[in-house]
Amino acid sequence: MKEKTMWFNIVAWGGFAEKVEQKCTKGTQVIISGKLENRTYEDKDGIKRYVTEVRVGEIICRPKAA
Repeated sequence: MKEKTMWFNIVAWGGFAEKVEQKCTKGTQVIISGKLENRTYEDKDGIKRYVTEVRVGEIICRPKAA
């Protein structure tokens, strides 16, 4: 089995954002559940971009195991 790192855009507001700020640091294992949301925007060159984000509904921060 090979370990693989995946990156996602996460959107956390209010209490969720405060929890992340207080309890999650670099190397913390994070469990997130929420809704996938798609949105579009125009970048500085006027190109339309599409992004998919996870809007947090629940979050658990665990220190990385030693």
